Amino acid sequence: MSVARCSMVALVVALLLAPRTQAQGDPLATLRPEHPRLLITADDFEQLSERRASDPELDAMLSQIVEAADSSLDAPLLERKMTGRRLLSISRQARDRITQWAMAYRLTGDERFAKRAEEEMLNVCEFSDWNPSHFLDVGEMAAAVGLGYDWLYDQLPADSRQRIREGLRDKAVALIENDYWWQRTTNNWNSVCYGGMAIGALAIAEDEPELARRVVEMAVANNPRALREYEPDGVYPEGPGYWNYGTTYQVLLIDTLRTALGDDLGLCTPALESSGAFVAHATGPTGKTFNFSDGGDRVGAPTALFWIANEANTPAWAKATARLTSSRKRKRSSAFDPLWRSPSPESGEPLALSWRGRGHQPVAMFRTSWTDPNAMFLAAKGGRASTNHGHMDAGSFIFEADGVRWAVDLGGVNYNTYEQKGINIWDRKQGGERWKMYRYGNWTHNTLTVNDKEHNVDGFAELTNYAPLIEDRGELEVDLSKVLPDVQQASRQFVFDAANRQVTINDQLEGVKPGAEIRWTLVTRAKVDIDGNHVTLAQDGKQLAVTLDSKTSGSWTATPYDPPEGFFGEPLKGVTVLTWNAEAPESGACEMTVTLKPAS
Repeated sequence: MSVARCSMVALVVALLLAPRTQAQGDPLATLRPEHPRLLITADDFEQLSERRASDPELDAMLSQIVEAADSSLDAPLLERKMTGRRLLSISRQARDRITQWAMAYRLTGDERFAKRAEEEMLNVCEFSDWNPSHFLDVGEMAAAVGLGYDWLYDQLPADSRQRIREGLRDKAVALIENDYWWQRTTNNWNSVCYGGMAIGALAIAEDEPELARRVVEMAVANNPRALREYEPDGVYPEGPGYWNYGTTYQVLLIDTLRTALGDDLGLCTPALESSGAFVAHATGPTGKTFNFSDGGDRVGAPTALFWIANEANTPAWAKATARLTSSRKRKRSSAFDPLWRSPSPESGEPLALSWRGRGHQPVAMFRTSWTDPNAMFLAAKGGRASTNHGHMDAGSFIFEADGVRWAVDLGGVNYNTYEQKGINIWDRKQGGERWKMYRYGNWTHNTLTVNDKEHNVDGFAELTNYAPLIEDRGELEVDLSKVLPDVQQASRQFVFDAANRQVTINDQLEGVKPGAEIRWTLVTRAKVDIDGNHVTLAQDGKQLAVTLDSKTSGSWTATPYDPPEGFFGEPLKGVTVLTWNAEAPESGACEMTVTLKPAS
């Protein structure tokens, strides 16, 4: 579907969403009667096999899936083993195993794969439940069992089909009648839970039409809440890592509706498509992402990006990201990759070297090349801390050059580790326990801290000036006035100077109480050497010069990452928190300019 078509659909949905299903009748009226009908049909499976001979990249993908399926054939049956309050790891193992085995059977005809998928589906359907108290677990398990049931429908004995169908109904689909908070939320839970539930419901729709109808109607009514989070430019507020999670299930929801019902019912939006640009531009020359919020920096080539790139007719997004991450082996072989991958060559305009995205967490990225692994790369953000999975990171940035990520974002923590200690890491209010997680606060992000205080959690940092990279120069300004406590005005300006191969960061504070402590922070995994106002970072045989210029007197300090008393977390070996510390002068105005220049 083109962007233009998505735009028209989005407009119609905005006007008619509430009465849509009633006005147009039964959403199941166009249900494809035969199986498989979720994401792929029998003809599609045949075409995949036929294309292998002329498409080496596709052949490699399919071979990897079959190899992964074969390697797990002898794995023991999954157990309903909780990790803290979650069954999620078991649900994900079930999804990977069952979809790989089912696809491997469709590709090879080897009945071992079909039999093993049947055994695992029967096994998980015997669990007491799929842990609805943490409904992501249900959503992912419903996707696993629903796809296995659908893709192997004709291979399953009648008795097994019935038992799997009943398990899917009782442990997932029928729960749509209950009232859960995720049904109306805006974050990744909406996409994951509705995506999984739609797969489960439409897999068994001919036998459970009322429940299937209810799931589809609920999804059409409430999933747009999650879609609005991508507006206006595609920036996912929870960061690239959670984009991969939430958007994969968003795409599963849309594609399931299309293949099963012939219509996505308005759940394709221009902002969703634009998120492909966000993920591509957020991936640096090292292959790591700009991992703000709780996500890690090693996302890899995101599965959903294949689909997004096709929808937007911009295969360059997926191809550029795959190229940047090609040196890293993916954690999982996704059975969805060959379904969504475009066979078309990279075409159209080349990707720009800079990009700005507005929204709840506005960001901007600049780079000197898409193909040079030693390219210079800067990514910076505004936004607020109180968004889902958010950190106190307004004004923060990451910086790469010479194949090294010099300024890093440490990302999130293992949730269960701290939940088991009774720490409420989800308390995002001002002074909430979340901000006692050392790596979540402003103290360990590449931003400013005033008087050792938290950022204002609901203060929004706008990107007030953005100049794209033209003639080797790009600029970005972030207004931090509503984020930093104890200041009247605060701004941070980035200048990306490709010609001189350097980045300058100019901070200006006004209305600061004289004597207030001002701290400039850069977190790094490099070795740090301080010489007056000059700092040299060294890593992997490369160097970065960090130079500070300010009329306000201050000094550099390099401290190993180790949460101080009153904060939660563990020391991180090899991580240094580099800070410049100063006191505000009598004028209440402070300006500092830091230059980052690769010295290799």
